[in-house]
Amino acid sequence: MFKWYAMLLLVGTIFYPLTSLIFKKFNDNGWIFSKVLGFGLTGVVTWYLSYLKILKYSVLNCYTIIAIFLVLNIIIYIKNKDIKLTKEKIWNILVSENIFLIVFILWAYIRSFSPTVDYTTEKFMNYGFLNKLFHAEYIPAEDMWFSGFSINYYYFGQYIASFLTKISFSNVPEGFNLAVITINTFTFMGPFAIGYQLGKYLIKNDKRWFATKLPYVIAAFSAIAVSLGGTLLYPINRIKYANNDKEYYYWADTRYIGYDPDTNDKTINEIVPYSNMVGDLHAHHIDTMFVFLTFAMLLEILLDEEEKQTRERLISPNIILLGINLGIQKMTNYWDFPIYLVVIAITLIFNNFSKYKFNNKNVSVTLLQLAEIIFLEALVTLPFTIDLHLSATKVFLTHVTSPFYKLLVLWGLQTLCVILLIGYLIHNFIKQKKKGKFFKQLFEYIPKIERTDLFAFIVGCCAVGLMIIPEIVYVKDIYDDEYKRANTMYKLGYQSDIMFDIATSYIIISLIYRTKSCKKALLVVPLLAFISTFGYGPYAIGYVTGNFNPDNISSLDDTEGYIRDYYPNEYRAMKWASENIPMDDVILEKADGSYTLTGYLSSFNGNPTVLAWHGHEWIWRADENYNPPAEENERWSDICSFFNYNSEDTMKRIVRKYDVSYVYVVEKDISEKGLANLEAIGEIVYKDESIDKMIYIVKVN
Repeated sequence: MFKWYAMLLLVGTIFYPLTSLIFKKFNDNGWIFSKVLGFGLTGVVTWYLSYLKILKYSVLNCYTIIAIFLVLNIIIYIKNKDIKLTKEKIWNILVSENIFLIVFILWAYIRSFSPTVDYTTEKFMNYGFLNKLFHAEYIPAEDMWFSGFSINYYYFGQYIASFLTKISFSNVPEGFNLAVITINTFTFMGPFAIGYQLGKYLIKNDKRWFATKLPYVIAAFSAIAVSLGGTLLYPINRIKYANNDKEYYYWADTRYIGYDPDTNDKTINEIVPYSNMVGDLHAHHIDTMFVFLTFAMLLEILLDEEEKQTRERLISPNIILLGINLGIQKMTNYWDFPIYLVVIAITLIFNNFSKYKFNNKNVSVTLLQLAEIIFLEALVTLPFTIDLHLSATKVFLTHVTSPFYKLLVLWGLQTLCVILLIGYLIHNFIKQKKKGKFFKQLFEYIPKIERTDLFAFIVGCCAVGLMIIPEIVYVKDIYDDEYKRANTMYKLGYQSDIMFDIATSYIIISLIYRTKSCKKALLVVPLLAFISTFGYGPYAIGYVTGNFNPDNISSLDDTEGYIRDYYPNEYRAMKWASENIPMDDVILEKADGSYTLTGYLSSFNGNPTVLAWHGHEWIWRADENYNPPAEENERWSDICSFFNYNSEDTMKRIVRKYDVSYVYVVEKDISEKGLANLEAIGEIVYKDESIDKMIYIVKVN
């Protein structure tokens, strides 16, 4: 664990000069974000060069790229005299790093209660991606569940996990859980750093005791709300099940619309703390690290009130890195690309037109900045985009909407806070408004808005927009009927929740700080309601850890524990295979749908199989009509034919067709003819015949 942390500290230290160049308005020059910026940039350069077959994806080459960036950062430090480590900055860095380390250790402790990988979530998939990427000679890696084809998914987040695993000299089991712990830590530290900066700018030179503590309050609220806080559904459910024998499961807070009560419109309203508890390396969760980096860079742009020349505005480290980071987000979680392109565009528009005059020149500058960001994003993602086949591209009108009271339960409080901020801004506008043209005075008022208010306004309004979109349209995928808009609400709602939590934390505290005593009382209710949602994370932690029962603790590399404990026969076969079958050899096994035990050999051992988790491969490779591709249907048919065991010729044809080296057989019973046909295609090198099942591994001749 500590070698992983040491690696994060090393990367962050190396990239601190570049980070300081970007985050000039942050009290610690963005120290926390230097880690994300560091492994993001080194990771993407290594990925790009490996994709082009210029460099092998090896530990040595990873550190070669890091060494090059070390030299570049030294040059940046020498040439920029503004980058100075004052006593105050050193103190702020030490405080930030100590909080990071404490949170990292706490999440590691929590994770030690559930480090295993099971098939009830998508851990088999993400563990398999990590395993194949870690051992790949070049990028992209082979799809472990579709032999002979590369991964067709936005896998860059799992790649980053493999990159961190390599450079920390860890193994895959350790890397999987330590990557999860790192993400969870950043879901706390990212909002904390942003919240602190919002508070610091808000109080300005206010030296009153309570004012000096305000940045820490906003930081704590932001961090807790994002990392541990739920929605109003949590306190409602706690009251609902208080005197009920039925156990309240924290999963219920993410399955509300369509489930309670049961309807034909089932959606997913996943939130960050739920992802933290599940502990999976899934795309939307990994990207939170880069999401917070985006927000931090946008806040820096807004806080920098110094007017710059046109050339400086276009050739800006912030704009360049926004483009690169947007590309990383696109490859990590494709859904986040259009979301944050819009957020960036809105922020740049407000920033340019509030800081500079509204004229043709600034319209052009804004358009050029956006064009630069899009160009850099496209350049970074070019190889990835060329190879990626997107199956969900069509947008349809929603024919069913969520009950209004359920939207209020999930997002009503946060929306109310955004409305309160808008009301506050309108009130200030009316106070200073004089007779004259409305729009002229409005454009004169916008530059007078506090930059932190403007940030919260943009983030809050974007959150409201993301909440509304699934009520109007949805992106079609292979799921239909009652699940047709589930994925759209899931992916948009997740980002909406992050934005809401950051905006709400600032809005409530800032309004209490700035309003008169009589009006403060009106904010007590939303404040207490918001605080009541903070119990979700601690409850979920207690549920997952068994209230910290020491008997449940395991080591962080115990990813195989679930299979070992619940499927001992399969576990023994898997361990034999890992010791005796080369990783590149193709294994043939029975195919099945998603969230089943099938494909575990491929996930844990790295051996590609002909087909597993049929539903997921369908999602990734669906044709224009959302049907499984012909290749997948053919594989499914061949696998079914093989495991009928009826025809020796058919079985031989199939193993030749897919270049199969080993056949993995798990059966309750198998006929003498079937066994004879298995022996005809090769040698049975592993046998486990128990009462309830028979397991054979056949080495193909």
